Amino acid sequence: MCSSEGAPDPSLLGTGDDRWGAHPSSSSNCGCPILPYSLRKDGAVGSYDWEKANASRHHQPHRRRPQYTVLNVAQLASEEKSVPTISVDRDQCRKDGLCAAVCPSRFLTTGADGYPAEAEGPHCIDCGHCVAVCPHDALTHADFPAASFEPVATDLPTAAALDGLLKSRRSVRLYKSHPLPKATIEELLDLARRAPTASNSQTLHWIVVNDPAKVHALAAEIVEFFRLANPVSPMIEVWKKGYDWTLRGAPTVIVATSPAEYDWGPSDAAIALTYLELAAEARALGVCWAGYLTRIANLHAPLKKLLAVPEGRVVCGAVMLGESRVKYRSIPPRKPLSVQWM
Repeated sequence: MCSSEGAPDPSLLGTGDDRWGAHPSSSSNCGCPILPYSLRKDGAVGSYDWEKANASRHHQPHRRRPQYTVLNVAQLASEEKSVPTISVDRDQCRKDGLCAAVCPSRFLTTGADGYPAEAEGPHCIDCGHCVAVCPHDALTHADFPAASFEPVATDLPTAAALDGLLKSRRSVRLYKSHPLPKATIEELLDLARRAPTASNSQTLHWIVVNDPAKVHALAAEIVEFFRLANPVSPMIEVWKKGYDWTLRGAPTVIVATSPAEYDWGPSDAAIALTYLELAAEARALGVCWAGYLTRIANLHAPLKKLLAVPEGRVVCGAVMLGESRVKYRSIPPRKPLSVQWM
C-alpha cells in the first residue's frame, strides 16, 4: 500500500476493495471508525480477519484496521453478539448510569430494567472508561482483567507546580555524550503510550536509537539528503566542520511510527511525544523535537531503512533525548496570546 519512500501510494486513494468508508453508526464525534467492521466504498460489508490481525499485532497494534474478509449481513449479525464484552454484577450495580454516560461510542446503554446493557449497532472501542468510572466495581470487560486496572493517583501536583513545569521546559540542544539507561527510556515510553489517541486506536510503534554512534549515522544520512538536493548548501560545510545541526549530537533518539493508511498518526504521535517530553522534563532530562528526521525519514529511503521502520509504517514524529549540559536560569518571553472568542 506504500510507495518505496513509505508515503501512501496516491493510486490507492480512490474507491477500491481495500479502501474503507465508515458505517453510519461507526464513528465517534471526531469521525473516526470505531466498529470492528464497516461499509466499504463499493458498498460491501466487511469484517476484519482477526486471526491475521493478531498474527501481526507486534507491528500493527491497532485492532480496528487489519486485513478483512467480506461477509454477508446475516453472517455478520450472527457474529456480533456471540460473546458479551461487558459483564455486570447485578448484586453490586446501583443503576447510577455512570458507565453508560461515559461510553464514547454509546456501545453501553441503560436497559429497560435500569442495568447497563450492550446496544445494537455501536461497538466498544476498548477504552475501559465504563469499568474505571464505576464506584461499585460492578463491571468487568472481556478484554481487560480486573488486575490490569491501576488505582488513580491521589498525590497529584498542584496547578502552580504543573504550570511551573510547563513554563520552564526548554528545547535542549546540548547533551552529555552517554546514552540513557534503558530503564529510564522504558519509563518514558510507558507514560507516552498512555496518551490519548483517535478513537483509542493506539496504533503507535516506537523505535529507540540509544547509541551515539547510531544517532550520528542517522544525522549523516539526513545531511546526505540535503547534499543530494543542493551540493553547495552552506549547511554541508557546517557539518564537515564537525557541527551536527540535524540531531545536535544527542545520544538518544526516539521515533514514533504509525500505519501508513492511518490518518491520525501525526496527531497521535504529537500528543504521545509531548507526554514523553514532559515526563523527561520532570526527570531533569533534555529533549528537543527532531524535525529534520521527522520530515525526511518518509522521503529518503536510505534513512528509513537505517531506522528499520517496519513495513507498512511511516515516521510521524521524533525527539532527541539525553542529559542536558546546561541549566536555564530564567523563562524567556513569548509572543502575546492570539485568541478568538466565539
